[in-house]
Amino acid sequence: MRILRPFVLGLLLVGISGCASKELSRAKALELLKAGSADLLSDAVWDGALYWWRFDHFDGPSPDDCESLKKVAFAERLATMKTIKGTMASSPPSPPHSGRSDYAFWVLDPTFAKSQGRRGAQPVGEAIDLVMGKATLGEVTGIKEDGTSAIAEASIRFEPTPIFQALADTEAAFAKKGQQCDPLYQLPGAQTKSFRFERFDDGWRLKGKLMVRGGARPDGRSTSGTGG
Repeated sequence: MRILRPFVLGLLLVGISGCASKELSRAKALELLKAGSADLLSDAVWDGALYWWRFDHFDGPSPDDCESLKKVAFAERLATMKTIKGTMASSPPSPPHSGRSDYAFWVLDPTFAKSQGRRGAQPVGEAIDLVMGKATLGEVTGIKEDGTSAIAEASIRFEPTPIFQALADTEAAFAKKGQQCDPLYQLPGAQTKSFRFERFDDGWRLKGKLMVRGGARPDGRSTSGTGG
């Protein structure tokens, strides 16, 4: 009898630990999310509207065109950082305009600037998507289990990239000079995303993002039914 007691107790402990392992803890969910975050998280991206600008002046935008002046200043910062390169070519004046200036840009460093090729009627240069914020996991805020499946919600924040910092410095410079106009871009705030998990005989596995309908992506465009 004394020999059987430790054996039975051991079986009970194994059974208890086995039951506990069937639950998806927040720590385990976060561990699995971090391991798969590169394929699951979408960075905050902005097209920058830097391609094919046209101004009615040979020397660039009007002094009263705060938005265009800011874009030019921002592009100059990116060129100094060797992220992009750009050119400006003027076309002959045609009534009633005094002339036009075309700006064209190309990607030099693809770390945070992604070429999308030519866009629309763009004659030269590239359409460029700029990575403004790197998506990073915060914490798992809740888990809902249903049998062998589970949904975990996690907070996502966007860490500013050097590209966003260049834009922030441009905005600050314009504000200091008293040139006021709407910000060209604002980094998204923290978001909450849902992720699917399934339990197998060897434990929990991350299966992907929960599909959402509508809403907006970090770049401001509609999700159109794709995972957000």
